Amino acid sequence: MTETSKLEARKRQVHRTLSRGRGVRRTCRTNSGSFTKGRAKTGGRKKGTVNITTKISRDAIIEGLAAIGEDGHGLNGLTGFVIRAARADVRYGVQMLGFVTPKQVDAVISHQTIKYETVEEIEAELARLGLPPMKDIFQVDFVGTPVPDEAVGASEPEILPPERGPTK
Repeated sequence: MTETSKLEARKRQVHRTLSRGRGVRRTCRTNSGSFTKGRAKTGGRKKGTVNITTKISRDAIIEGLAAIGEDGHGLNGLTGFVIRAARADVRYGVQMLGFVTPKQVDAVISHQTIKYETVEEIEAELARLGLPPMKDIFQVDFVGTPVPDEAVGASEPEILPPERGPTK
């Protein structure tokens, strides 16, 4: 199949896809009552199948970007274009990475309560998981304003009760 005939076949496929649903409107329903509770699904897209318009658009974008390439004339194809975009601005590379990472993860999350009797059991579990000990996790690292030398030995300031204003 030549490149021209492939392109023409692709154009016909896109036209058929985009022109669906433009036929003559039916005046009466021929399959009335076919949607009943418990009826098995027939026809339509299978679960997990990509929408055809989305697939065609994605393919067209990939083909167009591959034609541009790294040098604007198709050098290294799509990979070259990605390199060119990432070199222009790193944010583009990060954004593209977000597009190719999975959007949905099938994860099974279970919750079970674990009761530890002693601190040593907690420390052992942290070590088993490769985590630092509790003294490192809960270490207080406070950097405050320096205390003047004359205040070190001084007595605590007196705390006065609040002044009461005139009562009505």
